Amino acid sequence: MRKLGFLTLMPLSAGVIALTVGALWLVGSSSGQRERFSSLEIAPADPIFYMAINTEQSSSQWIAVSDVLGTLNAKESLRDVIDEELLRFGLQFERDILPLAGDEGYVAITDIDALADKTGGFVAAFRLRDPARAEQIVLNVAGQEGTEFTEEDYEGVTIREAHDATDGDPNDDGAIAFVDNVMVFGASPQDVTGVIDVIQGRAPNAETDERLAAMRARQTEDFLVWGYADLTQLWGFLETYLEDNAPEEFQSSFNSELLLRQARDNYDQLTFALSSRGDGFVFDYSYTVPPQSPDKLGLGVPFDSGYAERVPADTMFFFAGNDLYRQGYLPGQDEVFDTPGPEGETVKDIVGGIERELGIDLEDDLLSLMTGEVALAGNVSNLSGDEPEFELLALAEVNDAAKMEDTMRTLGDFLEREELATVEDSGREGVHRWSAAQAPDAAAWTVDNGDAILGYPESAVTEVLDGEGESLAESADWKRIMEILPGQGTSVGYISLARLIEGARQLEGAETDFEQSTEGKLTFDDLAPIRALGFATTTTDDGYGARVVLLIAD
Repeated sequence: MRKLGFLTLMPLSAGVIALTVGALWLVGSSSGQRERFSSLEIAPADPIFYMAINTEQSSSQWIAVSDVLGTLNAKESLRDVIDEELLRFGLQFERDILPLAGDEGYVAITDIDALADKTGGFVAAFRLRDPARAEQIVLNVAGQEGTEFTEEDYEGVTIREAHDATDGDPNDDGAIAFVDNVMVFGASPQDVTGVIDVIQGRAPNAETDERLAAMRARQTEDFLVWGYADLTQLWGFLETYLEDNAPEEFQSSFNSELLLRQARDNYDQLTFALSSRGDGFVFDYSYTVPPQSPDKLGLGVPFDSGYAERVPADTMFFFAGNDLYRQGYLPGQDEVFDTPGPEGETVKDIVGGIERELGIDLEDDLLSLMTGEVALAGNVSNLSGDEPEFELLALAEVNDAAKMEDTMRTLGDFLEREELATVEDSGREGVHRWSAAQAPDAAAWTVDNGDAILGYPESAVTEVLDGEGESLAESADWKRIMEILPGQGTSVGYISLARLIEGARQLEGAETDFEQSTEGKLTFDDLAPIRALGFATTTTDDGYGARVVLLIAD
């Protein structure tokens, strides 16, 4: 018999609860409101990590997931997977699964030292609508997987400690209890008793954690999952762990003391959330900087991308930031440059060698000129041909056009000196061509009205200069992504998944292979609604954040 062990059974049992929600994806319940973060009432105080899981059957979030699955024609495939999994344990969907889930559950790490020592420190709990039926299902599944239990009574609650003996050698594999309308899993019986104390009022719950409360107050929208981590506890654990376990050579080579100091100075708390909309999914991530932090790092000035209006609508990927020099390079320059490498040389030494080879000062002659928008865009096409076609474009607003031209000419001299490329003027005024012997096309660059433009092939540059045709900013997928992303971000990115999927479809045998791999349950036609992936970073008074959007729409 397969050995799962009880800790392996824990996510399976939690999955049984999740399958209750899965039913709602398929049958389409009416939308309803729920109390966000209700699981904090049954979670221990001061967790190192806490993740709330929305299991409310009528939540608008799960109705949105149902809409997405419908768009992808994936409901029947999901139903088949669920039915097949349940049948292994003699369960039926409507009879055994639908009645179970409550409004919210959670998983949490409560003691990182115990977790590292494998003595505990992990707990999960789920509210239930039918605790007796859930208990029966979990125990039956555990029995089928070869798990046996010893029982003990704690404050009127039966705690079952699991022992997996399928290999003839019993192993302790966690504990489970059902108290009131809550199912509790723990890595040890002590983890379970801690939650029982919370539920029965003998110990404070996570609602009393002021740091966690401040972060959850920022989550104003509903979610599928929401997570929190108190990073200050993690840094302390890592410091002790490295002192006790890491070889001295490792600590000196990587300067672990410096890295931990930088981590403490710049990362205090972290949150993330996954939510659903009728046309896709949204992932939010943020972290705060400690109040005593000496500096904030990186890309902190909001902007609206102008270069999205200059690249073609069929651009496959596009990334843009703002003020690379002052917001990206200067804040971390000293600490990065002083970092030692494995041979004893510093990053500054390595950069100095590169500068001598190129004949330029990277800061004075290049980076310090980039105080506006900087963007990178590209395309890949003709994947079914003998030679796929690549297009790459870099654009940067520069504050000294003449100096940037001098820098580009100096780089051209380096390419010729090293016999890497032939440098010449193109037939168009102001456009300069770099031709490598082995490349099918030439690259080109120009500095035009304060914009430095470098591209491959040359046509990528001339198309931007001509400005003809629809731009990326005018395309429907870009517009919808921008509606969901926060305005005035500090960086922005976009990937056309539709173009990537279509390119993959052109490969010989791709459609047949894909259908065979999914046993005919999914085809490339089913993937057509997957349109684009977009992201934007933001800055706040005390930290930074990012939002990622997966667009799925007809």
